[in-house]
Amino acid sequence: MKSIVLPLIVFLLAFGASLVGVLAATGNLNKAALDKMLGKTPPPAPKEEAPDELDAFAAALKEKEQQITTEQKRVDEEKRRLRIAQDDMSELTKRMEQLLQQITQAKEESDKIKETRTLQAAQTLAGMDPKKAAAVLNEWPADRAAEVLRNVKDKDRSKILDQMDPAQAAQVLENLKSTTL
Repeated sequence: MKSIVLPLIVFLLAFGASLVGVLAATGNLNKAALDKMLGKTPPPAPKEEAPDELDAFAAALKEKEQQITTEQKRVDEEKRRLRIAQDDMSELTKRMEQLLQQITQAKEESDKIKETRTLQAAQTLAGMDPKKAAAVLNEWPADRAAEVLRNVKDKDRSKILDQMDPAQAAQVLENLKSTTL
């Protein structure tokens, strides 16, 4: 019996060594594979703790994602409205600049017309008899009379002022003095 046992033990050891060699070569030589071969049951997997907490956390996370998505949509809409408002503002600014240019041109034309008329009135008054010119200017406001007389030669201006009502002539002279000749 000893003669059978010894070859059997040698055979089993050789078989075990071959099996270990094959497992090592394939990369399956680990504790789980050895436990499986030896019939040992693996320890139970650790129980997931507090699935309710994970569910609550997942729900809170999903709610936050929804809030972020909603807020991003609101921000995008505000950006779109801001771009529209900026475009409108730009268009209004252009229009305002055009109107300002038109107003400036109209004022320049109006000033030229006024200057032309003032010069014509001054020439007419200078060509009139000083007494008649004074009678006309006595009816005008003092500032307008001064504006016209500014364009009359000094010699003719003094003759006209000499014939004007003294109070009116004083106001006209005050207006002439307050602005440059």
